[in-house]
Amino acid sequence: LKIDDNELQAVANSGPKETFDLATKNYLYIGGLPAAVASRAKAAFHLKQTLSFKGCLSDFHINDMVIDFDKAERKEKILDGCINSVDLCRGVQCNGGLCVANSASSSGYTCRCPSGYKGIHCQQRNFS
Repeated sequence: LKIDDNELQAVANSGPKETFDLATKNYLYIGGLPAAVASRAKAAFHLKQTLSFKGCLSDFHINDMVIDFDKAERKEKILDGCINSVDLCRGVQCNGGLCVANSASSSGYTCRCPSGYKGIHCQQRNFS
């Protein structure tokens, strides 16, 4: 797994290769499981909990193929944007401006600058 510009992370599992053959599986779940599937997985794999991923996914690729979540065969609690799952403004410095979640922005937020300031983080004086 590689996220942004961080180092590649890998997990190695041992066992017969037939156990890991994805062709025999029905679905690849990313981010969450339907309740019935979660219950079976919890029992079969002795999981302590089946809580799901909470966060934002974008520009998602598997083997250089872009995954479009809008075209997913099944969806479980998938919401557009990140507004309700993560506080994208947490820790953002808008230099006296107001940070507002904005799913159209690549950063997920926009700074509303006070009068006399401009820039991504209201860091520039506006002399116009």
